[in-house]
Amino acid sequence: MFCISATGHARPSGQHGGYQSYKTPSYRDKKASAESAKLAKQPTLRSAKHYKHCLELSLMTPALAEAFINMVVLILCKQEIRRNKRQFDEFIRA
Repeated sequence: MFCISATGHARPSGQHGGYQSYKTPSYRDKKASAESAKLAKQPTLRSAKHYKHCLELSLMTPALAEAFINMVVLILCKQEIRRNKRQFDEFIRA
């Protein structure tokens, strides 16, 4: 599975931080308990990061599609039509 960020680069989703298995914390040792709590937060942070990237992509896609269509229209439009405002408006609406 690939994740596409707002910069347009795709990278495998597994590269968003290393995966370490979660072990039940030992309440006898405070240091081990703190490390386990840190490991428990990593999947949550990774999930939040994936959700952020997916949301950015879903919000940016319509704007980028419209920009692409406008670029194609301007490239395919002849010079004579571009110079005449009425013809250009008709070409855009068609």
